Amino acid sequence: MITIGVDPGTSSTGIAIFEERTANYDELIFSSQGKPEEMLDEVKRALIPYRRRGVQTKIVAVENLYPGPGKAGPKSIYTLGCTTGYIVGRLKAMQAYDEDTWLWRPYPVTWRKHIIIPMGAKETTMNAKNREQAADMAIQFAQAVARDAMLGPRGGPQIDRAMAICIGVSAQIEHTKCKAKTTGVESWMKILDG
Repeated sequence: MITIGVDPGTSSTGIAIFEERTANYDELIFSSQGKPEEMLDEVKRALIPYRRRGVQTKIVAVENLYPGPGKAGPKSIYTLGCTTGYIVGRLKAMQAYDEDTWLWRPYPVTWRKHIIIPMGAKETTMNAKNREQAADMAIQFAQAVARDAMLGPRGGPQIDRAMAICIGVSAQIEHTKCKAKTTGVESWMKILDG
């Protein structure tokens, strides 16, 4: 099974694709960032060998638009909303996922709460004081997952790629929690009906 994580952006979009190796482990098989159209073409190419083997996409996670106060103007919000809709629609059109795929649209605060970052002797959730600190923490986490430096062609960090990796990992955690809740509800329904 495949998980796709997306950090949408109008000029730069991050993509991460994971393949399920065991029941408890998904391996990052592809991650990159670039223009939305280029990234969607990369996803299509990356999925070809998996589709030939009949491997399906179980999760698509695309970060939801969060227009917090003072974050962006109406034009930016509109443009990013259109780009996000385009990405989700194009993934569907190229059959990157189907009606059995779990489509998750988390806000940044939602996916960040799943990422555990060791800080000293104890572990705390990713509660950054500002956007830059959140990006730094996401890059550190993504580099550990990818076993690769998140550096672009000019040596700057690939923040969108890092965020997509974090969103993909968070989606797997959230899906596991939801699946456990569903299984528990189904078990209770069987007991009550039986």
